[in-house]
Amino acid sequence: MKKNNHLNGTNDNSNNPQNFGTPNQPPYNTPYQQPFQQPQAWQQAAYPPRQNFIAADQRVSLERDHHKPSKSKRRWQFKWYDAIILLVALIMFSSAAYYFISSRATREKQKKISSELYDLVPVEQQVDPNNRQGIYVDPDANKVAGEQWEVFSNNGESYPQGKKVLIQPIGRLQISSIDLSLPILSKAGLIELRYGIGHHQTSAPLYGDSGLSVLFGHHMIEKGHYFNRLDEVEIGAEVKVLGNNKEYTYKVDKRLIVQPQEIVPLIKEKTADKYLLMITCVNPPSFDQRLLVYAKLTDVKDLTPPKSN
Repeated sequence: MKKNNHLNGTNDNSNNPQNFGTPNQPPYNTPYQQPFQQPQAWQQAAYPPRQNFIAADQRVSLERDHHKPSKSKRRWQFKWYDAIILLVALIMFSSAAYYFISSRATREKQKKISSELYDLVPVEQQVDPNNRQGIYVDPDANKVAGEQWEVFSNNGESYPQGKKVLIQPIGRLQISSIDLSLPILSKAGLIELRYGIGHHQTSAPLYGDSGLSVLFGHHMIEKGHYFNRLDEVEIGAEVKVLGNNKEYTYKVDKRLIVQPQEIVPLIKEKTADKYLLMITCVNPPSFDQRLLVYAKLTDVKDLTPPKSN
């Protein structure tokens, strides 16, 4: 006779096919409540673990990548926009090379003519204003970038079209502290300043006992070219002017930095002493200000050679 488990309070689950636990475990009525059991061998064969699928996917991916050409081996194809990029790069390179070569050639020509003008100065004899030596130059050659914007570059001078211009030196300027030796030219015009330091004609004469003699010069890009290093001249530095069979020694006693429009009243100042005022541009590449260096005459030496008996 079968025992009624529900009547006697016992709970025999051993014969219940839905339960996989021990008699002491409660019944599991749903698959989600059943404890984990190791799969059988046939189950493993029919349903391989997930990592096997992942490994198989990786193998397929590797095989596909093996047959696909790598980026380094892909053949480059020339597109129409590549031609435009190449053309622009070629134009930029050619322009830069032309500018560099032409600028260097211009500087060399300027230096050559400047050296010739320097040698033409008659240091040991009186300068005859009506019989000065000089060099004829092409007014369209060896231009300085930005020269047309200088307020002092014209000075009311007009140059004949299509004719060469005579450049005449009247002295030599020497500043040993910046290793400068340049010709002083009779004018501070547009063309004269391409080849040396120009004397402003409305200022005091270069060779005199009083007044303010004004000299203009470009601040060139190349170090040491013209007044490029004028800002290095310090208070107390010596400045020499040679010509008219004399050596004039000046000593720097003042420096100013002003705006371009402030130059005109400054170069018209009157003084009882003999002064040299040197002016150039500063603050490259804008060159928006002007440097003024004042030097006072301290000594005059006669360079006339002694007469032979």
